[in-house]
Amino acid sequence: MKKYPFPIATAFFIAGILSREIFPGTFLMPSFLLVSAFLMLVFAYMQAKLRLLSCSVLFVFFSMGYLLNFIDHNPLHSEVADIRKKENVVFTLNRKLNSNENNRRYEVDFFFANHTYPAVLSVPKSVPELDFVHYYRAEAYINPVKPRQNDYQFDYRRYLARKGIFYQMYLPGVPVSASMQKIPLNRLVKQKRLETLQKIDAEPEISERAKQLLKGIILADRTEMDAQTVADFNRTGLVHILAISGSHMVIIFFLVYFVLSRIFPASMQRWAIALSLLLIWSFTVFIDYGNSVVRSCIMLTVYYIYVLLQRKPDLIHSMSLAAMLILGWDTDQIFDVGFQLSFAAVFGIYWLNFPLFRLFPYRPDNRILNYILSVVTVTLSAQIATFPLVVYYFHQFPLVSLVANLAAIPVAEGVIIISFLMTGILGVGISGFWLDVLYDKIAVFFLDMVHFFGTFRWGLVENIPMDISEAVVLCLLVWLLKPVLTAFNIKNILRFSWVLLCFIMLRTVLDWAAFRKQEVRRHALYKGKVFSVKKGDKVYFWIPENADVSKTEQYVVKPYLNHVRARNYIMEKMPPHTKKVGYNGGYFEVE
Repeated sequence: MKKYPFPIATAFFIAGILSREIFPGTFLMPSFLLVSAFLMLVFAYMQAKLRLLSCSVLFVFFSMGYLLNFIDHNPLHSEVADIRKKENVVFTLNRKLNSNENNRRYEVDFFFANHTYPAVLSVPKSVPELDFVHYYRAEAYINPVKPRQNDYQFDYRRYLARKGIFYQMYLPGVPVSASMQKIPLNRLVKQKRLETLQKIDAEPEISERAKQLLKGIILADRTEMDAQTVADFNRTGLVHILAISGSHMVIIFFLVYFVLSRIFPASMQRWAIALSLLLIWSFTVFIDYGNSVVRSCIMLTVYYIYVLLQRKPDLIHSMSLAAMLILGWDTDQIFDVGFQLSFAAVFGIYWLNFPLFRLFPYRPDNRILNYILSVVTVTLSAQIATFPLVVYYFHQFPLVSLVANLAAIPVAEGVIIISFLMTGILGVGISGFWLDVLYDKIAVFFLDMVHFFGTFRWGLVENIPMDISEAVVLCLLVWLLKPVLTAFNIKNILRFSWVLLCFIMLRTVLDWAAFRKQEVRRHALYKGKVFSVKKGDKVYFWIPENADVSKTEQYVVKPYLNHVRARNYIMEKMPPHTKKVGYNGGYFEVE
C-alpha cells in the first residue's frame, strides 16, 4: 500500500463495480457498505491504527465503486415506455455510428409522451446526412432492442443497455427538420467536426481510401470505412493505428509542444507545456472523446503536472488516476473492450518493456537502431499484455503483428503528423491540388503496406477457443513474466512454470469435456434456421438453400465452433421446405 497506494485503491474501486454486477442488491446494500466504510475509517483514525486505517480507505473505495455502479443501473434509468411499433416522433442526433451496406446509423434521443428516450436510428443512405443542429420529425418504426438469437453470440442488447439504450428505430423516408434556436456548445462542437468530415469528403483529388484513413486516424470517424481496409488492419494487428488512440495523442502533443517550445523563451517553457495540454484537451473534446484518447490525455496531464511541480513522474499512478476518473464518470466503461485493451497495453509497456529491452546484449549507439529496438520492445510488451484479452474476445491473434508493427509504426507516425496538419488545413477551408495529391499518395502507400502484410495467410490464427478462466490464468502468466525476465532464477522459473502447467491442465480438461459432448441444435439466423450436429471435434451444419454462406459463417458457424471448442466443420445446404435432417441413421426435426 505504501509503494502503490493509488493503483491498489483503483483495484478496490473496480472490485466494487464488479461486485455490484454479481450481487445487485437494493439501495440498502450500497448505503450499508458506504456507512460501514466511513465508520470503520473514523474508528481507525481515532485509534491511530495505521493498518486498519489503510484497510478502511480501501473499503471506502470499494464501497464507492459499488455505489456508483448501482446509481448507473438505477431502475429509473432503464424504464421502458409502452410505445407502438410506428410512431410520429421528434428526435435529435447524439453520435454517428458505423454504417452498414444499406443504412447510415446514429445514436439519437427521441421525444415521446413528455419523456426522452435514447435509441439507435437506421436511415437509408439515399436520405441526406443528418446533423447536430436540427430537430427532426418523422414517422418511424420503433422496436425494443431484440435479445440475441443464440446464447453464444455477442449480446448486442446488453451492450446497448449498458449505454442506456433500449430501442431501435428505422426511418424509411426523409424527415422534416427545424433549426434549433439555442444550440448548446457541445452540439456546436459536434457540428463543426461533422462539417470538417464533409470538407474532407468534398476534396476531389483525394481518393476514397485516403479520405477514410484521414477521417479515422485523426477525427476518430470510421463510420463509412470499407470492410477490406478494416479487415487488413485487423489481420495485421495494426487496428490501433486505424482509429485515434493514445499513441496518436502522444504524437500530436509532442508536435504541438515542439512548435510552442520554439515560440516561448526558455524561461516560459512551463507555459508551453500548459498550453500544449490545453490544446490536446480541446482536440479531445472536438473528436468526441473516446476511452483511449481521454485516458492518454489524463496520463499526459498528470505526468506533466509532476514535471511542472518538479516531482518524479510515475506512469502507473497516472494510469490509475485515468482509470479512476473514467470509471467514476461511467462505471460501465470497465466492460468496454476498448477500455480494457487500452489499459492492458499501457500496463504491458510499463511492466515488460524495460525487462525485454535488457534482454538484448547489444546496445546500439545509433539513434535509428535504438529507435527500432524500442519499437520492437514496446510492440512486443503491448502484444503480450493484450494477448489474453484479444484471444478471449475475438478468438484470433495476428502472428504477423510484430513484423507489421515494426515496418508500419515509423511510417504511421509520419502519416499521423501529416494527417493532423492536413485536417487542420482542410478544416479552415484551405485546399490545393498538389497538397491533396501528395497526401493521397502517402496515404495510399501506407494502406497498400498494411494490405501487403494482411495477405499472408499464416499471419492470422483464427477460431481459438478461450474461456474466462483461461484468460485469467494467462493474465497471471503475464504478471509473472517480468520476474522471470528480470531475475532468471529457480524460484521465478518454478513459479511461472507452475502457473503455465495449470493453464495447460485447465485447457486440456476443457477441451476434453467439450470433445466428449455431443449436441444436436437449431440455430436462429435472422428469420431462417440452421441445423447442426456436434460429434467430437467436428460439427455438421445444414443451412437454408438461399442463406448467405459468408454471413452464416460469421454469425453462426465460427461463434458456435468457439463456443463448443470445435475446430472442424462441414456445411451443406438444405432444399426449401425441409422438415427433417438425417444423420448417422437418425432423423431430426428442423423446426
